[in-house]
Amino acid sequence: MHGSTNAPTRRSRNRSNCSPPECRRAPDAQLALFGDIDVRADLARIAVPVLVVSPLGDLLITPVHSRELAEGIPGARLATLDCGHANASKGPAEWAELITKFLAAVDD
Repeated sequence: MHGSTNAPTRRSRNRSNCSPPECRRAPDAQLALFGDIDVRADLARIAVPVLVVSPLGDLLITPVHSRELAEGIPGARLATLDCGHANASKGPAEWAELITKFLAAVDD
């Protein structure tokens, strides 16, 4: 039932399936993927509207990475936010405005 207080949250479901040693290793494994996965050759096949949001203070996915991503996707739009990696939580109004304007333009 929607809104039920008995329903597990996404966070609690994930934690319940993760033993403590695995949970501690998960961030390291996720970061290791950055060195192992290269999707650049696939970007040109994306055929839907794309907005790449680049947080200017992101140390994990830098603006250079975001620019390369946008340049690899035909017709992609690149937008910047003056925040760090957690752009939706650090600048929610600005983030929502970017997304809303992008989606409105897609409908036109």
